[in-house]
Amino acid sequence: MQHIFIVNRAAGSGKVTEKVISDIRDHFERQGGSYKIEFTKYKGDATDIALRYAKSGEKVRIYACGGDGTLNETVNGIAGYENVELGVIPCGSGNDFVSSICGDDREAYFNIKAQVEGDSAEADLFHIEDGPYAINQISMGFDATVANNFVKFKNKSNVSGKLAYIISALYSLAGDLTNEMTVEIDGTALEKDRLVLTTAANGRFQGGGMLNVPEADPFNRKISVMMIKNVSRLKFLQLFPLYMKGKHVKYTDLVSLAGCKNLKITASKPLPVTYDGEILMTESINISVIEGGVKIILPQYAMEKSDKKDILKRAATVKKSKN
Repeated sequence: MQHIFIVNRAAGSGKVTEKVISDIRDHFERQGGSYKIEFTKYKGDATDIALRYAKSGEKVRIYACGGDGTLNETVNGIAGYENVELGVIPCGSGNDFVSSICGDDREAYFNIKAQVEGDSAEADLFHIEDGPYAINQISMGFDATVANNFVKFKNKSNVSGKLAYIISALYSLAGDLTNEMTVEIDGTALEKDRLVLTTAANGRFQGGGMLNVPEADPFNRKISVMMIKNVSRLKFLQLFPLYMKGKHVKYTDLVSLAGCKNLKITASKPLPVTYDGEILMTESINISVIEGGVKIILPQYAMEKSDKKDILKRAATVKKSKN
């Protein structure tokens, strides 16, 4: 089997990425095997690279070495190709999807041997109708406005990750906090009101470690939906520290949760939508879950700690039910 490492040298800390490159070369020089390191040269290049190898039809492991943007681009190159297994080496500043599997314990994800020897499990993907795929989260409303401004702050300052997200959220409060939205799940209208945001979650984290949808699970074969209803700016500021830690969901008068296979969000005007940190503008978005849409590599050793055994159990159950 060939191992392809798609490396975004612009992601995160350059020192981390360069060490990963060195570790890849060292591993294959010692252990042997077929591998290639491909460096991205422009936005969208990871998609083009991944698609080129996926279309070969040969069994291949493709590793996204970068942040959530690199991962999203790689996913959009391999979606629909059953000959590909996807690895993630979290070299970026956020890496929110990986956090849903391993939390803060990412050591095994930087261990090339553990990646190469790890099993894979079929995780879900989301697909935006007539648009791209996403592996972590898709959100319309205030969250997407924050994500859009987050990129500006990250590019113009030395802050990144969670701090940049907090600054962006405070800055974004100067604009519209709520918007008219109609939310439909599996064809049934659920909400029609002014909402702060509506999020479709596969992973639990976004914004560099914000636990905004703690119920989400990339192996549960559904979209985990989280909506924040019409609140004042003052109430939102009070809620925000809880939102960061996933404790906002206990306020059921302000936060609604649901699960579905298809989610449609329609706004009264074009609003920003964020998918895995990328941005688009639209009045309406239709999201479906692609069950088991990607074979995600679980690095050997990553699942051995007791707090990761539930992930391993779910992944193993999914794999067994497929066979």
